[in-house]
Amino acid sequence: MDIQDSLSKLISKVWADYCADFKKEPLSTVNFCITNNLGQEYRKIRPDHAEKFPERIESVNNFSALTIMPSKSNEKFYVLLDSKYFVESLEKDNSWAGTVAHELTHVYDHMEYADLIDCHDYDIITNLNQHWMFNIWTEFHAKAIGYYYERKYSFEDVYDTSQVEYIVQKELPSQLQEMIDMYNTADIPYNQMYAVAHFLGRLFVWEKLFSDYFTENMIQELLGGNKWMLDTYIFLKNHFKLDEAYRDFEELKNILRQNFRGDF
Repeated sequence: MDIQDSLSKLISKVWADYCADFKKEPLSTVNFCITNNLGQEYRKIRPDHAEKFPERIESVNNFSALTIMPSKSNEKFYVLLDSKYFVESLEKDNSWAGTVAHELTHVYDHMEYADLIDCHDYDIITNLNQHWMFNIWTEFHAKAIGYYYERKYSFEDVYDTSQVEYIVQKELPSQLQEMIDMYNTADIPYNQMYAVAHFLGRLFVWEKLFSDYFTENMIQELLGGNKWMLDTYIFLKNHFKLDEAYRDFEELKNILRQNFRGDF
């Protein structure tokens, strides 16, 4: 069995696990592609994007994975995974499982959102000028599920509280600083919010797994210096289902207006 077959079997295992956990059906419209050149594959799949957004194509090789939405609803989604990242992850940790779950979440979220708004042109849905709230919500949702799967595939018992000391002493400060650095260097508000959404997705998992440690007071102390960020977290954790979040996107928009200017 070659490496591609081995990796494909691992992806199938996570996908089956994902469907069982979240009561989802496997999708014949999703192709996983393990490649050493994400940008090259992107160009092949969406040459129209390569022409319209050349800067986007140039940047994708910095990613470990990405999902390419189809131009039409009857076409396939492509999840691209960087082969070097995947193999290295297998050797040192289980972030690969989280990445697979993260990208799958984006696929299911986009399909559900397309049905909710009765729009099956995914280029419209990914347009930040029109669907800012959804794109922020799915980043939080995908990060939370992906990070949970990373932990699920790393620890025999994800609720084992012996993990808390490392999280509090090492992981939390590191991730908090990474969010701050990304936020401060981001070129547009959406990229700032992207960094925040990913951090809050991790925080959501920590609270879910270790609620005796990640208490309401602790989280308020952590985020309370930025009221908008605390309010965003409370909104997102209380709207983990897309249909519920969608109904209240105006509430989320008003929260974000505490910090961001302009139209969303």
